[in-house]
Amino acid sequence: MNNALTDTRNESSSSSNNSYVELINGPNWDFMAAFYIITIILAVSTNATVLGAFLCRQSLRTPFNLYLINLLSGNILRVVLETTPELLNHLYSGWWLGDGYCSVLVFGLYFTDAGVQNCHILIAINRIWAVCWPYSYRTTHTRRVALLMCLAGWAEVCAMVLPGFILDTVYYRADPVKNGCSLNIAAQWTWSVVVQFLLYNMGLEAMWVAYPIIWYKRRQTQKIVPATVQTVHSLTNGRKNSSREGDQQGRAVIINDNSDDVGESMQENRTAGSGTVPSRRKKSSKAFNILTLLTISVTVCWTPVHVIYTLLLWLPFDRIGSLLLNIAVVLVSLQTLIDPILFVCTLPDLRNSFRN
Repeated sequence: MNNALTDTRNESSSSSNNSYVELINGPNWDFMAAFYIITIILAVSTNATVLGAFLCRQSLRTPFNLYLINLLSGNILRVVLETTPELLNHLYSGWWLGDGYCSVLVFGLYFTDAGVQNCHILIAINRIWAVCWPYSYRTTHTRRVALLMCLAGWAEVCAMVLPGFILDTVYYRADPVKNGCSLNIAAQWTWSVVVQFLLYNMGLEAMWVAYPIIWYKRRQTQKIVPATVQTVHSLTNGRKNSSREGDQQGRAVIINDNSDDVGESMQENRTAGSGTVPSRRKKSSKAFNILTLLTISVTVCWTPVHVIYTLLLWLPFDRIGSLLLNIAVVLVSLQTLIDPILFVCTLPDLRNSFRN
């Protein structure tokens, strides 16, 4: 008897879903649909091309560049797990691809967004380590350490996202055929608030706090090193004038610019015999240039979407409107295209690999 009732309910539920699927409108082509398609094509091609250049040339696989490889990989993962199913979700008035693929979209939306943001944060953390504790950085920071830090960043995202994702999948998921594919925030409001502030908002704020610290420490180094260079240069000149045997060369001057990780040596040696010393008034190191540009671009591209999703925790969607949300989505998607372009523009060794 119970089995018969269960079968009847399943059949009625299946027939009800089938009737709703038939009522789904689409595909509905508009600007956002076209933007999603262009973003998918350009993001995959640019990130995969730059990623391939890093992987194919061993000299580019430095410890610092592993963080850039991690970011490029995260961008590709975001396009596959989030942008592609989001395109399908946008084209139709209801979700018709089943609960399984809806779970892929929901997981991709929360996991990859936070993971890619963590990739940016790790670059800032790496620079803080380099300028605040340079000796520890030179002696400890290896490819293995960089790889472990990247994996730890993704593991931290999983630990924050999976509990709410699993509960939504098992208990709270609204019918995607009727309501579209999305996480039921109202059913897990407390978890949504915690994740939004600790995983998303605080991550962006961490980059804002890290940058002035790094800038200040670099300014201190730039004030100290010129005097050291002048002193060593005088000593080596004295040794040269007092010695009359052979072509004796002065001691090498070591500059701790913390820029070895982006393809050039940390130690820029110049002999006193050549009469030249490295200038500390040169432009910022490549790693600092990358951090500067990424901080600016992330601030512009990620801040609007974080603000909107934070407001949506308390305000109905009608108060925000689809226009503002679409603008925020466009900006955050552009960051996926900006990252590989920045790397090519700021890393001469990477550009040379493309020429070769």
